[in-house]
Amino acid sequence: LKLTQLDRCCSHEASPSLQPQMVFQKLALFCTMAIMILCHGEQCGPKSLEHCNDEEKVHIQVLMTSSLGSLARQLEHMEEARKQVEEDYGAKLKDAPAEKHADLLLEKGSRLHAVAGSYEILKSVVEDKKGQEL
Repeated sequence: LKLTQLDRCCSHEASPSLQPQMVFQKLALFCTMAIMILCHGEQCGPKSLEHCNDEEKVHIQVLMTSSLGSLARQLEHMEEARKQVEEDYGAKLKDAPAEKHADLLLEKGSRLHAVAGSYEILKSVVEDKKGQEL
């Protein structure tokens, strides 16, 4: 993701006095997204265990013993929780003054991790199990 891409997706008409605030908001969002990529690196999953730490490998082994139906329900529950957090913070960001946006984005990231911390691992296990059924 490049800052110009972020600029395109977030651009809208604003008065000249608000443009510096918008630039700051875009920069804060860009940095938050870049940090997430750097922090998470390569994706850990059943087909890429070399990118997993020992705890994640054990988690994957446990998940692989569960049924696809059970895992799919867990994944659906996590997706609903993530969607709720996205909606809640979408409303908070809309109503908050510009100077609070960076803090709200960081808070949102923490909430997403709290409600669905192992989402990516669970999702990769579900996809792997679906592939095995075919």
